[in-house]
Amino acid sequence: MRGFVVKTAAVTVVLDEQTRWRLSRTARSARAQARAVLRAKSVLAAMAGTPNAQIAADLHVSVDTVRKWRSRCAVGGLAALTDAKRSDRPRRHVREVRFQAVAIATSAPPGPESTWSHRRIAEQMSGTGISPSQVG
Repeated sequence: MRGFVVKTAAVTVVLDEQTRWRLSRTARSARAQARAVLRAKSVLAAMAGTPNAQIAADLHVSVDTVRKWRSRCAVGGLAALTDAKRSDRPRRHVREVRFQAVAIATSAPPGPESTWSHRRIAEQMSGTGISPSQVG
């Protein structure tokens, strides 16, 4: 069985002159985050009508990456080029337990020891249910 390739038209990116200017500034920036520069270059090339495969080759990224940022920018404008909020794993311990661990770690260790170990901090926090690996 042979595979086949379905070609679809690339999403057209049309932005105003001010947005184009801001993207150009970001693309040339030496201080902007590398991912922001990459996204700006990708969108500017898309605005110029460059095919996704060519943009991907020029920027050394995958075609899917170019397609994603091109689509997001076409729909949401400049604001869509920022990172989306990611879901985090829920915290296991409340803030007070974390503060207690920091307070112990920054105090003088007991006995002849000169530094705290994760095990020793967990022992000091008995009753909180925190393990040495969680202290770390």
